[in-house]
This record gives sequence, structure tokens and C-alpha cells, in this order.
Amino acid sequence: MALMPTTRPSLLSKSRLLFIAEFADRFAPKVIAELRGRLEADGSSPFWEGLGRHFFAMEYSTADYLTGIGQKSFIAELMPKHPVYVNLLPPAAREAIGAVHTDTAPARAMLEQEGFRYEGYVDIFDAGPTVECFRDNVDAVRRSAVLPVTLGEEDPVPDSLTDNVLWLVSNREFQGYRALVTAAPPRVDRFPLLPYAAAALGVGEGDSVRAVPLAPRDR
Repeated sequence: MALMPTTRPSLLSKSRLLFIAEFADRFAPKVIAELRGRLEADGSSPFWEGLGRHFFAMEYSTADYLTGIGQKSFIAELMPKHPVYVNLLPPAAREAIGAVHTDTAPARAMLEQEGFRYEGYVDIFDAGPTVECFRDNVDAVRRSAVLPVTLGEEDPVPDSLTDNVLWLVSNREFQGYRALVTAAPPRVDRFPLLPYAAAALGVGEGDSVRAVPLAPRDR
């Protein structure tokens, strides 16, 4: 039974949803995800070149960095206060509205499978889409369950694994949150973990974890 760290971007995103499920009271009723917009091979943004550059004396990468470190006041200070007609933008800028970066496409697909929807809102810099979903309607939140842990054998019999499916499992610690992918039967009352998987999560016999079975598309 192999233990797999959640290194795939889509699984990393799903592990964040499991975190939301565990600490729901810390999140608003509606969850919003901002996705990276379309960029050219040289790193330039068609939307920025068509709109933002007319108002900001900086490169797209600089503006993106400043917002990433929390310096966002310049947006309100420099961006136009009135609506901008999309038809007046260059074709490349118009086509970039609501489009995602190639590397972000799997994350968008995963979020849409989880119930997130694009409602027409985009990032002001690269026009990447903002997708949203009510917290309690997110698939991973709705289907996840808190289960007590039972420690299994170090070397399970291969025949006993044939009916297993992959699960995303996390501990319930806010500060030391960890998640991993492991195999288990499709329906369990107690979640079976091998000792090294339990150690990776920082849990033991009788502790509880939050778990959700992965859909076939994620396995």
C-alpha cells in the first residue's frame, strides 16, 4: 500500500479544500479562487498590454509581484474609475478575458469538478477568471468525513488490496496541517493507516482524520 505525497497541483488544491472542510468556521460562506490568466511565451500578458499598461508605468511582472506581497493600494489609485468597453480593447486582450494560463488549466478543471463556477469576474491585471462556490456545496467539503484511525499491518496481503480506492486524507491540526494520498476500502467506519502513513500525518491509533475518496478522474 503506497503512500503518496500530494505533489500534483490538482491534489494540492484539493487538500486545501479538505482544510476548508475541517476549519469551516474560519471561511466565508462563499469560497473564491483566483486563477492565473493567459500569458504569452515570453511571460507578457495580452490583457495587461491592452489595458493595464495605459495606466501603470511598470511591467506586468512587477505589478503581479506587488499585489502578491500585499501592496495593492496603487490599483485603486491608478486604475480608471469608470467602466472600460471591452470592444475597445485589442483582439488579443479581449480573447484573454476569462482564459487561464496553460499550467493553470488542470486546477480550473478540478475546481469546476468540485462545483466552482465562473461568474464573469476576472483579475484586473491578466484577466484570469475568478471561480466561486458556496463553501458547503464544494464536493470535497460535502463528501469528506471525520473518521477514527486504526493502524494496519506493515505488509498487507496483496489480495486484500484489490478492492481499495485512493483517498485524500488529512490530519486535523491547524498549525501542523498535513495531507496525503493512500489506499483504503471504498467504505470504512475507521480509517486504516499503515504506521508510516500515520507517522507522516502525525496521528496514532484512535486519533481522527478527515478523509474523502478520490473520484476516478483524480486517481
